[in-house]
Amino acid sequence: MIIERIRPVVIGTCVATMLCASPVLAKKHPPLDTRQETIKIKVNNPKGGNASLEVTNSKTDFGCKTANNPRKGCVVVPLNYASDMVFSLQGNPKCLDDKEWELTGVDLAGYSEAGLVPKTAVKWGEAIDPKAASDFNADSKNGEVRIAVLNKNSIRVHDRNESPYTIWYRVKASCDGKDIYLDPEVKNKGRN
Repeated sequence: MIIERIRPVVIGTCVATMLCASPVLAKKHPPLDTRQETIKIKVNNPKGGNASLEVTNSKTDFGCKTANNPRKGCVVVPLNYASDMVFSLQGNPKCLDDKEWELTGVDLAGYSEAGLVPKTAVKWGEAIDPKAASDFNADSKNGEVRIAVLNKNSIRVHDRNESPYTIWYRVKASCDGKDIYLDPEVKNKGRN
């Protein structure tokens, strides 16, 4: 009786016998577990001329915290996880007696694989890196994310977290033709 050993063949990053025959298969990642992060937001001075948005909770700010700046609202997406970020506007803040603030959009800008781009250097409405556009289902020409509207006070953004990088996100609330923004960052840890 002759027993022949099958030698493993290296294809791309895959060591295979007969199960992995293509570099395309070698690069395919397994499905990720998805974590949900709820970012609660309130409107400060909702009827005033200087209304602003503020994060009232931030479970993941530990990954962004510095000694003098806790950067509330920063989201850290761990290695090998995807994230559903739910932005939830607290209460029913009114800008006028008969009109309420609503969450209306999310934009991305300031992509960097080397750390956080300074907030002052971020240019909203410009092209973003294709990796971020793919991860967030965003328009690569202007950074506008295709959001899932859950209701007038809640929107959801899915982050596939395929690559490690940091990017700023900007949540928009609108009321009677006025827009206000909140702009923390997302730190993606990517996949291995």
